Amino acid sequence: MDAISEALARLIRRQEDMDARLRRLERVAGVAPAEGVVESRPQAPPPLPSSPAPIPPPLPPAASRESEPVSNESQMETMVGLNWINRIAVITLIFGTAFFFKYAIDNNWIGPGVRVALGVLAAAVSMVCGDRMWRRGQQIFAQGLLGLGLALLYLSFYAAFQLYQLFPQGVSFVLMMAVTGLAFVLSVRYESRATALLGLLGGYLTPVMLSTGQNHPWVLFGYTFVLNSLGLLLARTRRWPVLEFVTFAATLLLFGGWFATWFDDANRAVATVFAVAFYGQLASAQSPVVWLLTQLFASFGAPELWTQPQNFLWLEMVFAAGGLIVADRRRWKGAPAWSLFTLWLPYWLWVVFQGQPQDRGMIFGALLAAFILFFGWTLWWSKWRGRLAQATDLLVLAANATTFYAASYRMLNPVAHAYMGTFTLALGAIHLILAKILWKEATDDDEGTWPGLLALAITLTFLTLAIPIQLTGFRVTMAWALEGVAIAWVAARFKNDLMRLAALIVFLLALARLVAWDAWIYPDGNHFTAVLNSRFLTFTVMTACLWLAARMAGAAVEAMVLYVAGHFVLLWILILEIAGWAERSVRQADLPNVETAAISILMALYALTLVSAGVVTRTPINRFLGLGLMGIVVAKLYLYDVWQLSRGFRITAFLGLGAMLLVVSYLYSRFKPIIERLWKDDGTS
Repeated sequence: MDAISEALARLIRRQEDMDARLRRLERVAGVAPAEGVVESRPQAPPPLPSSPAPIPPPLPPAASRESEPVSNESQMETMVGLNWINRIAVITLIFGTAFFFKYAIDNNWIGPGVRVALGVLAAAVSMVCGDRMWRRGQQIFAQGLLGLGLALLYLSFYAAFQLYQLFPQGVSFVLMMAVTGLAFVLSVRYESRATALLGLLGGYLTPVMLSTGQNHPWVLFGYTFVLNSLGLLLARTRRWPVLEFVTFAATLLLFGGWFATWFDDANRAVATVFAVAFYGQLASAQSPVVWLLTQLFASFGAPELWTQPQNFLWLEMVFAAGGLIVADRRRWKGAPAWSLFTLWLPYWLWVVFQGQPQDRGMIFGALLAAFILFFGWTLWWSKWRGRLAQATDLLVLAANATTFYAASYRMLNPVAHAYMGTFTLALGAIHLILAKILWKEATDDDEGTWPGLLALAITLTFLTLAIPIQLTGFRVTMAWALEGVAIAWVAARFKNDLMRLAALIVFLLALARLVAWDAWIYPDGNHFTAVLNSRFLTFTVMTACLWLAARMAGAAVEAMVLYVAGHFVLLWILILEIAGWAERSVRQADLPNVETAAISILMALYALTLVSAGVVTRTPINRFLGLGLMGIVVAKLYLYDVWQLSRGFRITAFLGLGAMLLVVSYLYSRFKPIIERLWKDDGTS
């Protein structure tokens, strides 16, 4: 302390000497002295020189000498010599004082009361000196002295209770709170972020330093709530964002430490109340990072407070609703998606590690409430807010439907499978209504129609899922085919490429099921009646749907693909019917020959029909398909049939195919002028 006092005295004397020199220079230059400054050592002014001497430029004000850099090297030197050394000096003095007190205590030089009094006196001297340094313009140095004084006060009052039992716990707690309040006042007065940070840290350490091992959650959390409010207020008004991070970290550590030590069923209510209160405080932080971390830890803390999903899901929805409010007020684009993610992830982790829940009714009610919350959010920003959708809004719309349906289906399907198709259709109907609302509210540009299109796509997805859930067998394929036609009509009605893509996807699903399942449902021809069977009806419906979609297609390539696919399905079912007829009517020994020859003749007849239809209706696509199929038949005849068929069937196949080829050739010969004229007209147009 003597060394500090001597150093301060030297600094004061040096400052006074510099002020006196400045006054003399001002008198020589004929400049009036600064207002309110009194010279510490008045002296007679020196005589004026006989000849005018060059007047040196006036020195900068004392307030700017500590902070104004002269060069990069000078700036670095100032940072090291002033900022860093100042902080290190304060910390070193604190340790030195602690070591001195320890040494004095070990030697019984001073009693407990004197020790505390000396600590308070040293703190007062340090803060008074810091104030004088601040007034003289040495702000950074003054901040160090102020911080030293505050730290000494904290240590003194801590020692008075915890080491010497001079004060009861309540008195020490009030005194340390007063130090924290003093730190906040000084930080505002001197515009010192470091002082505010020190006061905030000391305030959060106060209940830890004064703890007696007893559980007082209302006092602890109430005090923390008040301290959080002061810290967040300073962070916002003084634009010191670091205080928000300190507030978040300290709240998390205090709450987590208490939870690990004292939490039980009796404390569940108080823990829940303050968990919500702390979330509300920290969610108001200006920093997006603090809000993101708050949302994450709050949602993952809910299952720790309430272990069963029928309980913690409701608490998580409170946090999710808070996240949506923040998103609406702050216009943070990713906030809704982050709120949805933090709501559903803890539940899915619980399902993975805990298994199937027991109270299905209560849990489904909570899941439904969560779905309604984010579904309502979509309506809020589109209909009542009237703003265009952003990418994160579309993500929330799709993810909300997906996660809710997946969670509900997994939980309800084992006990209510018969109703899952109806449940799926109900979700599709809800999103269809949403699509209509969003489309009505949308503008004419492409961006405005995206939400409505997405809602419609979700509707179609649920419809597609409901079909195999509720239906069985051939009905699934037929329902998908009809759905594909419906989507194709919507695409043609609104001229929307995405809907056309959706129609193609549904048709691909139907074709995949047709190929993988429906075509092989009957083991042989003895298990079904010719034509009057479910498989023939399914293939026929599929063919008709493909051809209807081809007529409504907007692009020529799309129409051609759908039209060709329809012929493929129709020819395939005819081949299956021929194979079934052979299995029912022919001896087993002749079955391979009959099937092979009959299929070749059928394909040739189909090709002839296509060519004839192409000539009569003047459609090149039918003629090309007929010629292509005829080429396949010829290749099959010469590469396969000729080696597999017996003599009689081989003769029949060749004669039949040859006759049909002659008919095709005659058609082209007979209608050659018409066909050439058609090509010429098409080329001219």
